[in-house]
Amino acid sequence: MPTGSLYYNTIVGSTDGGLYFVPSGSTTVGVSQSAAIAQVAAISMSANTNNLHTPTAGTSSYFTISSSNQTGISDQSHVIYYTNTGSTHITRIVTAPNSSSAGSDYGSLGGQSFAYTASNGSYRVWYANPESKTNTTSSVITISSFSGSQSTSNQYTFYLSGSSGTVFTFIPTGSINTSDYIPTLNSHPFTFLYSGSSGPTDNSSSISEGVENLVEKINSGSSTFGVTATASAATIQFTATQSGALTSTFAFITQSLTNHSNLKTFTLAGGKHITSSAPSLGGADYSIKVPLQFTASAYNVATASATALNNNITSSVTATVSGSDDATLYGLIIETEVPVSVNPTTGSTTPRFTYVGLQTGSSVPVLPETNNNISTTFINVNVSNNASVQTMISESIYAINSYAGNGAGNPFTASFSSSLNPSFTITNLHGGAVNAPDSTNARTITASIVTSGSGNFGVGELIGTPDTGSASSFLAIDPVDPTSFVMSGSGTTKLYFSGSGKIGLGTTNPERDFDIRSDDFGIRKKTVMAGIRMNSDGNFESFNNDTNAAATGSELIMKYSRGSTNSDGDDSDTDFSDADEVQANDVLGSIRWVVDSGSIDERSGGEAARIQTVAANTQAAGGGIIGEMHLQLAADAASAPSTILKLSRANNVSNFIGNISGSGNLKIDGSQVDFTNLPTSDPSVAGRLWNEGGAVMISAG
Repeated sequence: MPTGSLYYNTIVGSTDGGLYFVPSGSTTVGVSQSAAIAQVAAISMSANTNNLHTPTAGTSSYFTISSSNQTGISDQSHVIYYTNTGSTHITRIVTAPNSSSAGSDYGSLGGQSFAYTASNGSYRVWYANPESKTNTTSSVITISSFSGSQSTSNQYTFYLSGSSGTVFTFIPTGSINTSDYIPTLNSHPFTFLYSGSSGPTDNSSSISEGVENLVEKINSGSSTFGVTATASAATIQFTATQSGALTSTFAFITQSLTNHSNLKTFTLAGGKHITSSAPSLGGADYSIKVPLQFTASAYNVATASATALNNNITSSVTATVSGSDDATLYGLIIETEVPVSVNPTTGSTTPRFTYVGLQTGSSVPVLPETNNNISTTFINVNVSNNASVQTMISESIYAINSYAGNGAGNPFTASFSSSLNPSFTITNLHGGAVNAPDSTNARTITASIVTSGSGNFGVGELIGTPDTGSASSFLAIDPVDPTSFVMSGSGTTKLYFSGSGKIGLGTTNPERDFDIRSDDFGIRKKTVMAGIRMNSDGNFESFNNDTNAAATGSELIMKYSRGSTNSDGDDSDTDFSDADEVQANDVLGSIRWVVDSGSIDERSGGEAARIQTVAANTQAAGGGIIGEMHLQLAADAASAPSTILKLSRANNVSNFIGNISGSGNLKIDGSQVDFTNLPTSDPSVAGRLWNEGGAVMISAG
């Protein structure tokens, strides 16, 4: 249908208070223009094979669709991109026991570690044996070997416990700067230089020289320490300064401190020390210390590890232990807190832990970057790895159709394509020229234009203003008589409600309560051609074209019952009057011929003739009725019609009043002829009958 004509039926209000019904196809008036054409794009889809569109590291596949909105703003960019939920990285670590004791060898896990990576960086988890001082078994101690590097950091500490119960700490240092270690009441630094230590090369010392320096430090404060010491090569011997029995045994012990250095070892005759030095981070960003008991079982190692990891606020993992003891221990389970792709967990524990990857982590693809100069919205389509083409299409359609348009409404709709498989289409809901779709970054997904947008943004077709002159019908107040109302149909047909209370059909000037003006008027049954009509001559006809009416034909029925108005005054159709039995001489119905001129009384001078049916008897309750038919004619211009012929089956007697004149033959077929009123003398009129002594005579004139 061309622009400038109605696509639909419409109702138009006018200034005169009328409603005009204008049909579809009618020509409009005023400005009209064609509608803007909405863009339709076809998206050819491919499967997400091996996370093709949702890589674990990198930007997801995406394409861009442009649209205009309801307010006519164009070039709104919508990025449809594909992601999956990602997965956390889960590792199972089968731990080993810390097989050691304070009186035996070093703790087997002391200083050992494993490394894992989380979303915020790399971590090294290391194990520390408890701080322990191992007493010597004799007051004569031999330092048989020493290796490693001494510096200003406290590497090895010697403890002396005298008879007074006070523990004194002696700190060896390779620094010659006396300010590096400031003596305290119970802490006393002494110089222990050796090959490779800091300081002048000519101050390098051997173990025996270090022992001499320690002896010198002890003897310089023997009154405080309660002992004196003598040195012989690498051997130190203590002698109490008190006389008599000692209240406690002197003890000389060592301990390794944890200062991120390589392992240092003192071998002591008669005593041991425990090492818990932290390992080198080896490029890790963070370290987490796990304290262990010397005899911790594999299950205890796992629970201690889980506690340390969960208590560290930066660990970015959650740790649980599967199992309840060594017999049921499945392992230490470490899971990253967020989906992320990380390196496998590795370690250097002795005995070595077992590391099993339970789930490989994957991260959510990176959100695409777009031109910030264009209003851009993002529509996420969540799909799983290896999603099929059909799944990719279904999820895309669902995500696009679910988009709420940031409260402004969805600017387009997506639907399956029956002719462009495996594809789907995206249709703009508002017309207008917009940018073409861009699938440059969609990998094997391609976007193409099926229908190019054109026209003014967001503007629909202007069809013009409906013309009331084209209306097929209307409802209006009569402009000539504002108290009247008119309904018009097709042509000149009108239904008029006059302010006088009269109704006109086909006329705006009803002269009666209900005035019908028609050249051909009919009333018929719904399904049978039977009824009445007024023909083109203005005469009423009764018709019946139903074969079931062969016994009756077309009938005109006049129905009568003697009755009186109900006492309650109810004027409803069903009980307006009470029906009583018909009485003798009640007129059942009439056909009357009346002239319509002047003010003549229609019941007297104005009526020329009538045919009446009269009840010949009084109707018994539930009984029938005998009728008489009267043919009545007016005897003069001022009189009402009177009966001249009465046809009756009562006693089988019919009466004719007046003279009979005719031509032709007269035949009376009956057993009786009654001439009761014949004259008894000759009337002297030729042909007349007269009674002469009981004999019928014919006058000769």
